[in-house]
Amino acid sequence: MKEYKTYLEISRSNKSTDHRHIRLFMILATICMIVYLLGSIHFEFAIGADGSKRLTIEMSREQSSALVKPDVELSNYNADSSTRLIEEARRCIDTGEYREAIDLCTEALRLNPDNMEAYAVRGRAYDYTEEYERAIDDLDKAIAAGANLAVSYHARGLAYLETEDYTRALNDFDASINVDPNFYKPYANRAYVHIKLRQIDSVIDDCNKVIELEPELSMGYQNRAVAHIKQGNIYQAMGDLATAAKIALTK
Repeated sequence: MKEYKTYLEISRSNKSTDHRHIRLFMILATICMIVYLLGSIHFEFAIGADGSKRLTIEMSREQSSALVKPDVELSNYNADSSTRLIEEARRCIDTGEYREAIDLCTEALRLNPDNMEAYAVRGRAYDYTEEYERAIDDLDKAIAAGANLAVSYHARGLAYLETEDYTRALNDFDASINVDPNFYKPYANRAYVHIKLRQIDSVIDDCNKVIELEPELSMGYQNRAVAHIKQGNIYQAMGDLATAAKIALTK
């Protein structure tokens, strides 16, 4: 084991006094306490020919690293606790406890400000509490850090949709689909934006994709029925509405 040495020079004149001896013994007592707290530390005390005193302390690298270990362990503990709080926040969102989810994410960020996933989850929760500016602010941070991009883009798109910023909503839904083409939610909400913008052919395309990915989801059939009605295709619309009603009755 490689070691290093630290020297503490204690200069003394040839005329020693009892007071100086007391100070010396106090230093030795302090070192003994360090030995007790940190383990085995080797030290030597010598008096030179000129009357100077030298105290040599030797501590291994392993032992010296123990001095900073508590801070490292605390940092790891905070990071682990932050992750657990985010998981609990996700469960709260699933059960409709959105304010609790927000509080959990806020605490997670206090413990670990670098955990960008907390911004992604809290942004989603803000969507549900209709605090859209806060949602966008959190999701901006999450997206900039690359945190759960498909979900974060979709969540921010919802915030833009609710504030009727349809251009930005479309851009975010497009981005979410580019990250994960099998994520059905951005297709469903993009179809709704296309309805608002009267882009009927695009509505049908997105609804077809939703039905392909989630055939037991009534939303795809409902939105496609709206598009068929706007195109004057009443029979197709009736078929989609019947399918949507059948799905709803089985759940």
